[in-house]
Amino acid sequence: MSFVERFRCQIVVLESGEPLRAFDEFAADHLVMYDNDVLFAANKVEGRAKQMPFVEAAQSIRGCVESTAIREDADDLSSGVGVFLNKSNFVTGDGKNVQIDGLVW
Repeated sequence: MSFVERFRCQIVVLESGEPLRAFDEFAADHLVMYDNDVLFAANKVEGRAKQMPFVEAAQSIRGCVESTAIREDADDLSSGVGVFLNKSNFVTGDGKNVQIDGLVW
């Protein structure tokens, strides 16, 4: 699967409300995640571990991806560059609505 195809597939998975599946299938092992300017996770294992309790406890998840941009001529995974705004939201176990506003590169 080309980079462009994987990028588009990741968006479909996220919009179907499956953030952990998207994370498992598409996040790089060496990722770095920030919450504003504070380091949230230094790698994929840590990032998944920190997200899992929220996702598993969610009553519902609504996936929403906006403002996508991709280098269309990317022909392999090492040359691809794509970004999108993750505007998904979820309802916690106690009924609180949480809005995600994450830039994914």
